[in-house]
Amino acid sequence: MSGEKYSSLSPGDGGDFEVTPEVLSGLQQDARLVAGDQSYDRMWRARVESRQTRLCQWSGQSPDNRKWAKNAGNEEVEPFEGACDIRQRYADMVGNEKMMLCILSMIRGAVRVTPAEGSDVAFAGNLELVRRYLIRNAIGWEWFREFIKLGSQVFGETPGVGKMRVTWVRRIALKYETIDLDGLTKLWIETQEVDEQDQAALQEEAVRFQEAFMNPEQEEGALADLIQEFFPFVNRGRAKKVVRELRTTGVARFPAPHVAYEGPEIRAQSYLSEWVVSTGCGEFQRCDRYYEYECLTESEVRSRRVTDGWSEAFVDELLQTESDSKRGMYAGKILFQEYGMGDNGSILPFESSRYRGLYQVVHAYVKYTNEDNIPGRYAVTFHPDVKVAATEMRLIDYAHNKWPGHVFQREVLSDKLLDSRGIPELASGVQGMLKLHTDNLGDHGQISALPMMRAPRKWEGDDVEVGPLAVLENRGPQGGEWSWLQPPQFPTSVGDMIGRIQSMGDEYFGRPSETVHSDVKRLHDEFTVFWWLTNVSEVIRQILQLAQQYMSDEMLARVTNREGETFIRDRTEIQGQFDVAINFDPRMLDPDFLEKAGGFVQGILLAIDRENTIDTAPLVENLMWQFWPEMADRSIRDVQQATQAETDKERTNWQMILAGEEPPMVDDGSENYGVRRQYYDQLEEMNPEIYNSLPEDRRTLLQARVEHLDAMQEQYGANAQIGRQGAVSGSQRLQEKQGSNQES
Repeated sequence: MSGEKYSSLSPGDGGDFEVTPEVLSGLQQDARLVAGDQSYDRMWRARVESRQTRLCQWSGQSPDNRKWAKNAGNEEVEPFEGACDIRQRYADMVGNEKMMLCILSMIRGAVRVTPAEGSDVAFAGNLELVRRYLIRNAIGWEWFREFIKLGSQVFGETPGVGKMRVTWVRRIALKYETIDLDGLTKLWIETQEVDEQDQAALQEEAVRFQEAFMNPEQEEGALADLIQEFFPFVNRGRAKKVVRELRTTGVARFPAPHVAYEGPEIRAQSYLSEWVVSTGCGEFQRCDRYYEYECLTESEVRSRRVTDGWSEAFVDELLQTESDSKRGMYAGKILFQEYGMGDNGSILPFESSRYRGLYQVVHAYVKYTNEDNIPGRYAVTFHPDVKVAATEMRLIDYAHNKWPGHVFQREVLSDKLLDSRGIPELASGVQGMLKLHTDNLGDHGQISALPMMRAPRKWEGDDVEVGPLAVLENRGPQGGEWSWLQPPQFPTSVGDMIGRIQSMGDEYFGRPSETVHSDVKRLHDEFTVFWWLTNVSEVIRQILQLAQQYMSDEMLARVTNREGETFIRDRTEIQGQFDVAINFDPRMLDPDFLEKAGGFVQGILLAIDRENTIDTAPLVENLMWQFWPEMADRSIRDVQQATQAETDKERTNWQMILAGEEPPMVDDGSENYGVRRQYYDQLEEMNPEIYNSLPEDRRTLLQARVEHLDAMQEQYGANAQIGRQGAVSGSQRLQEKQGSNQES
């Protein structure tokens, strides 16, 4: 972006400010320079070529993967009519495999939210519940849909980048309500966002509104003006109707605004198609400005007055129509063009008819510094040819002080953000060579199955030079008879070449193959997953930072733990610095490796851990997430809950002992024997004489219970590889004692 003409100095203290004609003109001129920059044009051409490679698009194609003159402008095709024209989708396969690996890593990966400082586990736990609620309940299925789009952009486009836009939205919708004057006044007060010191002025305005309606001498037109002043989204006709209904019946049907959705919103945006930044930009969050753009229908433009607060002047000028009632001058007029492949294979901008009835608006994100040279991030919407902006210049007051979103790169080649190549750009050579040799092999197969024929000299049919069942005249001295013309043997070296080219590409991209070592594939998979999840963590971090800033107490009340319990009272309980990490090993996608990993933990690590230094809870949780992610969330309890559940069950066993009944001696490893054994130590700590006061038969049952828990703890801990060796039951001991008493 060169030749900018706007000033980076904002007037006043750095808050929202009016977009002056000078500021707007500077942004409009800068946007035109961006759209007309040669680097923008070159990058679009590279994008189209890359897309042609991925989608296997070229001129003269036929659905049956063959060449026909009718699809080539009735010109002769080579080497013969009906020859092979196979779509070799190597680049698309590689890109899809990488994208699917990344999405599966998000599904199976274990997300951890941890406090950045100290050991405030409760705070981190609350924030983890908020994360789960926002992604599953608020964003919902769009979470994976948008990341699939993003993966397609990062791996399948040129340049190999994609932006995930992350914002906190408050989407307003209208619904008709029957309302009286008091209700209308209350509705207006509820829609105003003012500071506490401005409440008095707000009440004065409300009184002015009501007094005007109660004045019988007030004209209908003036009251309609007042309604439009207080509710700018109401048109003139509706305002007059509301006035008449209020005066005649005391109530009116009114389009009342309500919050349809409030929460995080993510959107995958394709570079060039939906946003653009300077080719010299380094790290995205440090860039001075960038532009987003979208094409809207007329109804969408009008609705933005309510949802986004666009000014009436901007909407009217954007939608203005000419005297002959044709579509307005801005419909179909596109500043940021998209390009595609022409009929003859050339790369051209799309025709204006593609945008008929659409209005392209531009969202500028710009850094300004205030009079104290403190920078701020701002956003404004405009159209290059409309003389007013849609809104004032709004300060992006996100507490994380970042642009709303994060840019993913497939690779990092330099300090330039856009210096990242997509897979089709890298795979085009391999794909082209595979197509060449595969087409040749297919053509040879057609001619071998239906060989050419040699006809007698006097045959008067058409003379076809080459192709299946083609006929050549025998020009020998005797004229000859009809005979088959055997084609040459297809060179085996070509088949070998196809395999070598495939192997070369597979090794470069780390695909599984007989010729690619498993270590190469694992290296590629592990780095791809690491780099992707590192970027996903930043998206989650921004979502949680916005939740800390904007999430309402009403919304927090809907956040529950796995048992459906609500315990986050207000936003103060999710405040603090935190880290986000997602852990996933691509080898865990192999069930055989999962089984080996579990066996290694159980058979070796736990067997030698005689001091019980290993906390098995994280191991079990991680293996469960990798093996059966759809059940992990419902089946896994946190350590505190699991410990409490074991303690509660052992308390029941203690009550059985007090009643003279022996608890079941479970020896299959399904209980946490260590936690249950600690329960009896805790009882003795609270009352050292508790066991001495028991009758002899109860003490016998208790001794057997404790020895059983000690034996099982040893059995499934340090002594896991030695055969099972349980304790003698309490009932058996009582029987032995009774028998010895009888003998004596």
